[in-house]
Amino acid sequence: MKKEKFLIFILIIAVFFRLYKLSSIPAGFFCDEASIGYNAYSILNSGKDEYGVPFPIFFQSLGDYKSPLAIYLTIPFIKFFGLNEFSTRLTSVLAGLTMVAVMYFVGKELSMGDSKLSGLLVAFVTATMPWLIHYSRVGFEYTLYCVFFVSSVYLFLKAQHYKKYIIPAFVLAAITMYTYQSAKLLIPVLIIGVIVIYR
Repeated sequence: MKKEKFLIFILIIAVFFRLYKLSSIPAGFFCDEASIGYNAYSILNSGKDEYGVPFPIFFQSLGDYKSPLAIYLTIPFIKFFGLNEFSTRLTSVLAGLTMVAVMYFVGKELSMGDSKLSGLLVAFVTATMPWLIHYSRVGFEYTLYCVFFVSSVYLFLKAQHYKKYIIPAFVLAAITMYTYQSAKLLIPVLIIGVIVIYR
């Protein structure tokens, strides 16, 4: 029971680091954030992106293309909180908090000794790592990519012992391809690695 209390304490720390003055820190509004927020707002109100394309799978934006998951997941927050920095960044905050919880289970799964202690240490490092805090506070696609990728890894690890996890692992890996451009390279590498190592 004591270790579960530590996990709650770690999650409270993670919430504080990710929500404190979310609208004003970091200062300014990155163009990628603005693009995600505006496209989510446009889909919410018209069903079309900034170029008038109805419900696209990939969003053309500012000279490149954005993956859809961050935009579509931001829509409910813009509906309830309006189009602003807070609502646009909230998707990343929730992804960052989910990452802390997922990393707890990854730590337990990879543990060679006390699995709960290993999970707590991994969760604490994830909750307090400066670059993860930063990316959890800005409305980029990257944080969603991290949490979906790590969740896929966790399910593949679980599938070593419980075959029922293999289908969800592949489904989540496929969804990860729609979170961030780098996933199109790294997810196939992950799957090939899993097949080679755990065949």
